[in-house]
Amino acid sequence: MSAAELFRLGSACLTVNGALARPSVATVQALNLIGNFMLNQRETDGANAYWPILGVGGYTVTALGLHRDGTAFSGLSPYETEERRKVFWEMMTLDRLQAMCFARPCALSNRSVDTKFPGEDALIGEEGLPDQDHFHDAKYRLVYIMDKVIDEQTKTSRTTYKDILAIDSEIQKFARELPQEMQPGVKASSLELGPDVNPHTILHRFSIRLLIQETIIYLHRAYFVKALQDVRYTSACYFCRV
Repeated sequence: MSAAELFRLGSACLTVNGALARPSVATVQALNLIGNFMLNQRETDGANAYWPILGVGGYTVTALGLHRDGTAFSGLSPYETEERRKVFWEMMTLDRLQAMCFARPCALSNRSVDTKFPGEDALIGEEGLPDQDHFHDAKYRLVYIMDKVIDEQTKTSRTTYKDILAIDSEIQKFARELPQEMQPGVKASSLELGPDVNPHTILHRFSIRLLIQETIIYLHRAYFVKALQDVRYTSACYFCRV
């Protein structure tokens, strides 16, 4: 069955028998998968089309209490607690990436969240989250920093470059503490990329680098634009004098 067919059927399931009125963890997983499909479609403006659906995902997360760590609730097994963490942080990744790209408020701020990262407590052993290269842990820690970037992007009051540089320093510190093969400053040509390396590991190494660079660019975006405008103005004035 093709991805497009699964997307169609999954979207239909969410509208049948009031599924969104009685959401579950599986509902959030479905919304996440739908989003990933829409964001990778070349035919339409998937990012804008998915934005309202992403909002539904954010509210569903809070309706299910996924923004609070499972250990705060009685009756949840270690497996259920770990599953809730995985689903929550994957949805947070999608939400904050899109919010940062659009410079729009994200669904949940750090102030509202105490859900731990998957695998943080090793509740169900090493098999709970196959994260041998620590990619997921790194991704979620970066997603946590993204909230600060989005806060600067969406302020109604003027922000100072000093505040921007403080967040930039936090991102740089985060990057330096990563395993060497994930650090943006390490040349790709020096990495082991042969057939003996798991393809997922290679994807993870380059994905975290891309996410870091995206975060830095969006953090400085307003000042990049200002610098370009200043250059244009200066160039125009120069040619007017000539």
